[in-house]
Amino acid sequence: MGAYPALAIRPPEDPMAVYIKAQQIRSGFLGQQLLAQEIQQRGAQTQREQLLVQGQQNLVAAQHDPNWDASDLTKVDKLFDKYSVPEEARTPWYQARADFNKLMYNTNSQHQSALQDAYNHLDDGLQAARNAPQGQEQQTYDLVKQRLTQYAQTLPPGVKEPLLSEIGNAPAGYDPGYLDREHAILRTSQDLLEQHVKTSQAEEATAKAGQAKAEAQKVTQEAANLPTPQEAAAQRAATLASTQATTGKARVETAKAAEELSQLKRQAASISQPDPTGFQSNLSVPEYNRRYDAFAKSKGFQQLQTLQGSYAQFQDVLNDLDSGKPMTGAASVVALFNAIGISAEPLAGKGFRINTNTIQEHVGARGLDQAAYQKLLSLKNGDVITPQQVKDYASIAANVYKNAYVASADEAHRQGLPADFLPQGGGTKLDSTTAEIFARAVLHSNPGLARNPDQLRAAVTQAAQRNGWQVQ
Repeated sequence: MGAYPALAIRPPEDPMAVYIKAQQIRSGFLGQQLLAQEIQQRGAQTQREQLLVQGQQNLVAAQHDPNWDASDLTKVDKLFDKYSVPEEARTPWYQARADFNKLMYNTNSQHQSALQDAYNHLDDGLQAARNAPQGQEQQTYDLVKQRLTQYAQTLPPGVKEPLLSEIGNAPAGYDPGYLDREHAILRTSQDLLEQHVKTSQAEEATAKAGQAKAEAQKVTQEAANLPTPQEAAAQRAATLASTQATTGKARVETAKAAEELSQLKRQAASISQPDPTGFQSNLSVPEYNRRYDAFAKSKGFQQLQTLQGSYAQFQDVLNDLDSGKPMTGAASVVALFNAIGISAEPLAGKGFRINTNTIQEHVGARGLDQAAYQKLLSLKNGDVITPQQVKDYASIAANVYKNAYVASADEAHRQGLPADFLPQGGGTKLDSTTAEIFARAVLHSNPGLARNPDQLRAAVTQAAQRNGWQVQ
């Protein structure tokens, strides 16, 4: 070694050589033999994986930054640089953003808003678990997942499924890393959804404005040749007289129907018979007769008789429209006002000037509710009703008609009386409006059927057939 013993000191081995040797020893203990080149390759792969994991962690941290806004790529790039997010992590993020936007382009603002609310709810719940007191993390995490699952069941289709999938894929054990990653994903999704909601709402508003403009132009074209104020005054007088005559006729028909019901109720044998919904009265004959008399004279039941005529006239109007008969200008006004008891025939073909007093004088006599009254009042003086508006008012009348029948049936049952006044078919085919009346009346009388759709369908079919309807 000469005079320089320090030079005899053995220099430290290369760390990689030491690592290779240790792995060879470990493999030998396992009965394996590894070449130095294989160990070096594995070490390099491990190093690359560590760098990728660190890059993904930096990406998550960037999405936690207070200035993060996934909808603004300029801000995104600055934060990626700030947190040293490598290209290997940026590329899949940009692709996922593009895929998400493409998916949202095919949905409307209602779906986007619902999905945004769901993601907000999910993020709030998971962050509550992330911030749980020490020692209560797992308990809080389990409770949050349970409540989120219950919440997801209340969401509409298309929103419920992705939320349930997110909850189902969550780890069973409390994992702060998972919660941080999930917060980053949800925050980015919320940013993009907010942008889509604003864009969709603006586009929908523009479309509605265009449609309203087109409707206004159409109404303006149809409003030509309106009658003079003198003609309108004469028309109001004529229509008022017609309405009074129609109302008088309706009262006679109501009294006749009440008398017929009165005769039927006094047959003791009919008391024990179930009505079409299956309801069976257990009242004594004297009490049954007393309650039936009062029910037949009630305002609700009498209004139901009037509504039958209004509904039938609206159906005639709709049949004319469906058969292709022209319904423009004054003809549409004649059709609608005939249906609510206002005769516009003297001015048919000349148009008809809408007047608030005219509506107030007549709409109540037809048994229509405030929805129809308010919709009619929305018409401005001088407007001409379009065929589509006729259909809208007919739809309101149909709803009033259905609700009146169901409400009368419910009230009859509440008083222990059968609903033997439900619509009679006379061998005709059951229509959708009447089918809904029977379905709601049967369900209200037998709420347990809601849990068995097949039994409910069979009960409704039987009820309609009992009243002479053909059910296919």
